[in-house]
Amino acid sequence: MDEKILELLQEMQGSIKGIQGEIKGINTRLDGMENDIKDLKTGQVETNNRFDSIDKHFDIVESQLNENTQILKALEHKANVSKAEHDKMSFDILHIQGDMTETKENIQEVTNKLNTLETVTIDNWKDITKLKRIK
Repeated sequence: MDEKILELLQEMQGSIKGIQGEIKGINTRLDGMENDIKDLKTGQVETNNRFDSIDKHFDIVESQLNENTQILKALEHKANVSKAEHDKMSFDILHIQGDMTETKENIQEVTNKLNTLETVTIDNWKDITKLKRIK
């Protein structure tokens, strides 16, 4: 019976050694997994840092875009104001041209009347001269 117990103990000891070997293998694998997890965490931190950097760049780009939009709106407004002023000047020029045409016509009319008056005056002087001779 002692031999049987001894034999069972030896078998148990062999099984325990086998289990211990398996545990060492599992521990080795767990150590590897822990290292992989640490690497993943480090990678995640680096990725988060990159995302933070990208977010900052997007904020800068968004700010610049807003500023450019405001500048563009101001330029559009200025262009509209300039267009309105240009249109007003064009209208004023047309009005002045109309006034000039009317003035030219008036001057021509006055010139014609003066010519007529001159002709009438000459005729009157002739008549006066004739009347003075008759007298």
